[in-house]
Amino acid sequence: MYGLNPGPLLFQNEPEFTWGLIASLYVANVITLIVALSIVPFLIKILKVPTKIMVPIITTVCIMGSYSASNSLYGVMLMLVAGFIGFHLKKNKYPIPPILLAFVLAPTLERAVRRSFLLSDGSPWIFFQKPISCGLIIFLLLTISFPMLRSAYKKITARPLQEKE
Repeated sequence: MYGLNPGPLLFQNEPEFTWGLIASLYVANVITLIVALSIVPFLIKILKVPTKIMVPIITTVCIMGSYSASNSLYGVMLMLVAGFIGFHLKKNKYPIPPILLAFVLAPTLERAVRRSFLLSDGSPWIFFQKPISCGLIIFLLLTISFPMLRSAYKKITARPLQEKE
């Protein structure tokens, strides 16, 4: 772009452009700081809006955004299913950051699982042949089911003991 070759020699070959670019970044940061500080009072006023007014507005914006992304009700249905799953994850006290990390790492996992299935001709027993992979799968299943088991245990122990007659 602009007839420049990016790389380590850019500072030597085009110092005016490079230092001008760095100076413009400093100016952009100062302008961003001024804009951010001037918008803080408005953001504080948004925080004072009652929840019963804010929730329908946010819900409407989410529905419109999910519909406009694909121009079909599929996006809205997907949003509702994701909200339902998120509600139950929050209700059962699942931590959200590991789930977000899983979304980031899922493509790598998918490639590795696909490669494993290709090596085993589609047999899932490849994951249970080695002790370490079998142990990791058992640990994964226990980790996933632990919050549900914990809440079920708390409900059972919270009941008053019924006396025998």
